[in-house]
Amino acid sequence: MSSTTRVLGMDLRPFASGHELLLFASGAAALETPQHLTWAVLLCSRDASQFYRMLAPRHSWQMRFAIAGLFFRVMRAGINIGDAATFLRERAAFMDYMKAGRTRGPGDGRS
Repeated sequence: MSSTTRVLGMDLRPFASGHELLLFASGAAALETPQHLTWAVLLCSRDASQFYRMLAPRHSWQMRFAIAGLFFRVMRAGINIGDAATFLRERAAFMDYMKAGRTRGPGDGRS
């Protein structure tokens, strides 16, 4: 899947094994709530090294800035993730993105 996949108004990077590991480690892999989906989009809009760097205590301001930026984009785009139909639509798009990323083979850009 191309890097132009958009969920919650954010461009997602190609889905990679590092994204999947972080989703499971954070408990957001099930995508059961709007918070899980928001976290998943934030995580997958960056490569793993960028995300790990934001988790470091000395870079916590980057995480806060990224979260605020995501919520600003969602609000500006008029996306109401609290609305059940919107949440289900955006969740389905994210799940399609993950499925496509899992089915790619070696040498096709998967990191």
